[in-house]
Amino acid sequence: KGDSAWKNFVASLYRFGRGVEDAFRLIEQRGTWTPADASGASLSFSTAAGTWVRIGHIVIAQCVVDYPATGSGADAAISGLPFASGPTSYAVALAYSTDNNGTTAALLGTSSSTILLTIAAGGANKTNAQFSGDTVAFTLVYETP
Repeated sequence: KGDSAWKNFVASLYRFGRGVEDAFRLIEQRGTWTPADASGASLSFSTAAGTWVRIGHIVIAQCVVDYPATGSGADAAISGLPFASGPTSYAVALAYSTDNNGTTAALLGTSSSTILLTIAAGGANKTNAQFSGDTVAFTLVYETP
């Protein structure tokens, strides 16, 4: 009799686990996105690739872009995120960059799908010219409405 109760308990745990797994599968979405220049300088990135995962209201977006050679003094900005941030959520992530102009941060403001690239210490915007011929990559976690 105790053996039967144990089997029923294990079967219940299995069904519960499958239900949780199915629920997460329903709310998890995945996809790709194409980062684009949002600085107004009409730059064409030689590499522009991104992926994203959305679980409920949380988005994890990754990207890598290769900047062309440019002397543009416009503030570096990347658009194309698959979802805009929420009206009260900000996101900041450190970014990998092959430039030598200070540690780069990726900044996403409220209700936005455009990322500004800034100097991590001090927050001054970086320009396209500072990324001329360089690679930038980051992972950004943010909340959607």
